[in-house]
Amino acid sequence: MQYQKNINHRVIMIVRCYLKAWNECTSINKNEFLLKNVLIIKYYKYDPDFEMQIMFAIEVFLSQNKQKENWSSKLFDECEINNIYLIVEILSTLFQLFLDQNCIKKETILKWNSDGHSYNDIYYKETKRFAQPFIQQLITSN
Repeated sequence: MQYQKNINHRVIMIVRCYLKAWNECTSINKNEFLLKNVLIIKYYKYDPDFEMQIMFAIEVFLSQNKQKENWSSKLFDECEINNIYLIVEILSTLFQLFLDQNCIKKETILKWNSDGHSYNDIYYKETKRFAQPFIQQLITSN
């Protein structure tokens, strides 16, 4: 039974591993790393809640890096504002990459923004704030 539970969340673990490797990648074009490995992620597209698992993996990745790098949105000095912009940029890049590769749909991102998901509200609420520029761009693009 434990094995089945892990299968239900394996997309989260796979995406988190690739995001960690992507973050540690020293190549000039880090996105190439994810693009080369997106087929492996897409292999699991029939897993339950595939798209929301990707969304949650992105949330966890950002939250863990925010803590690890001591990113903070509570203080608004120049350094902190730069960190906020960095988080927004990373989040937008990841959403767009998975969107372009048909791993997540626009509708899924908009549903995530309005309804959340069933995984972890703390990561969701924190990430949702940083996602708003991307969400606004999605809404106005059509």
